[in-house]
Amino acid sequence: VSEGVVISGETLVEALESLGLLKAKIDGLHQLIDGALVRPRLEVPRNMEHVPAFTVDVGTSTVYISGRSRDLSAARLFSDIRILIDFFHDKLPKALQKPFSRIFIPSLNEKLISTYLPTTIPSALSALPQYQDVLRKTTEFERYLQSIQWTLELDLQDWVDRAAKVWLAKRREDALDAARGRFVVGKVKETRRVERSETKEVVRSTEKGSDDSWDQNWSDDEGVAAGQEADADNNNNRQEKGVMTEGIVEEAKKGLSLMLTDDLEDASGWGLDEDLDLEGEEEGAEASTTTTTAAASGEEGGAERKDTPAEEEAEEEEEELEWGEWGEDLQVDDSTGGPQEEEGGQQPRSPLLKRSHSRKKSIQKAPPPPPVVATAAAAAAKSDQAAAAVQKHKRRKSAAGARELTLKETYTVTGMPDSVIEIIENLLDEAEQLSTNPRYTSTPIAPAAHHLLSLPALVLAAYRALAPIYYSTDLASKMFLYNDCLRIEERLLEIQTTRARSPASVFKSLNLEKEAAVIAAFGKRWYSKELESQRLILRDYLDFTQGLVACTEYPQSHECAKAITSVIDRFHTLHTFWQPVLSQSVLFQSLGSLLSTVCTKIVNDIEDMQDISDEESRVLAGFLGRVAELEGLFPGEGGEGEGGGEAVPVTAVYCASWLKFRYMENILECSMVDLMYLYNERQLVDFEREELVDLVKALFADTENRRRCVEEIRRGPKKL
Repeated sequence: VSEGVVISGETLVEALESLGLLKAKIDGLHQLIDGALVRPRLEVPRNMEHVPAFTVDVGTSTVYISGRSRDLSAARLFSDIRILIDFFHDKLPKALQKPFSRIFIPSLNEKLISTYLPTTIPSALSALPQYQDVLRKTTEFERYLQSIQWTLELDLQDWVDRAAKVWLAKRREDALDAARGRFVVGKVKETRRVERSETKEVVRSTEKGSDDSWDQNWSDDEGVAAGQEADADNNNNRQEKGVMTEGIVEEAKKGLSLMLTDDLEDASGWGLDEDLDLEGEEEGAEASTTTTTAAASGEEGGAERKDTPAEEEAEEEEEELEWGEWGEDLQVDDSTGGPQEEEGGQQPRSPLLKRSHSRKKSIQKAPPPPPVVATAAAAAAKSDQAAAAVQKHKRRKSAAGARELTLKETYTVTGMPDSVIEIIENLLDEAEQLSTNPRYTSTPIAPAAHHLLSLPALVLAAYRALAPIYYSTDLASKMFLYNDCLRIEERLLEIQTTRARSPASVFKSLNLEKEAAVIAAFGKRWYSKELESQRLILRDYLDFTQGLVACTEYPQSHECAKAITSVIDRFHTLHTFWQPVLSQSVLFQSLGSLLSTVCTKIVNDIEDMQDISDEESRVLAGFLGRVAELEGLFPGEGGEGEGGGEAVPVTAVYCASWLKFRYMENILECSMVDLMYLYNERQLVDFEREELVDLVKALFADTENRRRCVEEIRRGPKKL
């Protein structure tokens, strides 16, 4: 090129294009402009205080950054970008503007959509006016680009048209992040005690034969008897239960008003158990009776068999026994119409007989009935009187008509339920505002109102995903998770009820009941897993006993004793961690389910023994007696009858195999005559006939009396 010759821009573009260098030169120019001017302006400042400001020097045809601006509005941003575009539109050759705009504008739009515009999406509805201004300025900017023919695309307009979806995506992201943040800040470590209550109206019938109709308004779950699992395991033998025993057990269960689940072993304590709190009931007379165990009486007089005649022995024993030794007092629970036991015995059945016996000795002649027969007969008579008093009491109360029963229970939760519900409430409030508030119904994001109702499910899903990570500190953590899920379920159902009455049409499609069921099932699964984990630990302890075989020979005797001690210590440890967390009913069900596993294992091991010597029998009975001390973890309510009374343990209500376990202890120590008395009185209904036959063969020597005993057991108990 000759010196002094001026080459036009069009000529230069044509030359570069003919040489195949135009595209490379434009790309280089774009990268320089993007790195020096565009990117610094579009980057969101960390401190949100100031952004770069552009200045154009017309004299030198230069554009540069000069100073900082505190104006962070969309209007200022698009104004700065227009300064750049106007500068290039004026200074670049016409032939170069079109290829340059094809590279510069798509890149600019992509940065706007991915970097700047998302930061303008508000989290609160109060910021919607500013958001609308951003949408308007974005539309105006794209129209400007089209007016100077720098673009034909509608990328920015498409983003504006998707404002509702974009805003919804932002709210979803914020809600999930908020749920995660609640875990991070330690809400799971904050605890408080909450109460759950439910009131129902119960109609009491005054018609004859309708004394038990008072509880027909309760749901099946709330009226499930505590012994269903044991009944299922012993279905055949249950048909032989005597009227006396069945009446006492069933009335005791009703009197305690304990709500248990169908599956006590695997899924017990799933939040359906509540303590009854009866409001407005009239004062009623309380009936008391007795039904005791010789183990509770602690008297040894009369426990040992003597050589004196039966009449003298019975007379001496009756003179020695105090009133409390005949059995525990049953008082009528005025709140439910059922009897409630007092301290003095371990079982809601007729007395457990504690009698020693001689092992492997042939009995030539059956001895006269021991004094305990008279004792049990007296207790049975008093039990019949108690049942009659209960019926009379219930008939009197049925005349009162409809009453309100309030179920109440308290349990401990963390700060997570309230935090999760707060997030969900905010989402629902926003949906209501977008659909009813005239200030927001005409905005571009109003269509997102219905879609906001889907976000609570995602928040709860995030909670379920993160909970196993943060609820994992000690033995009580899984129970906290269980309680929190119950609390969230309860609050969700309350929200569903409240929002259903709202005039906002958007809530017609709200269905939080499904999510409540999901979160409740999640908590129950973790509760069940925790119980199964503890059940496995207890089984491992008992496995060291090797089936209790050779429990009198060292070193196996030491291993058996250590295993029993480990089991007892484990129960006390669990009680220490769980008692401050769970409601009383769930605590009892949890420990009762685990105790049932232990009792069943021990009973099965004893039944599998082919021969039990006298010494082994005493040692085994001692092991069972030590485990029986865990009954102290199941205290009942104190008596309220005349003279008051002590609390009666409710172990048998929550531990399905407790009665069988305690009667096994009794069988190990009683004589053959005592055993047959228990059998004929239907006190051994938890045992199958062949189980009793095997126990008789293992405990007693092969004699004519044993053979008659076996035959009588196989024929069935005598009619009452």
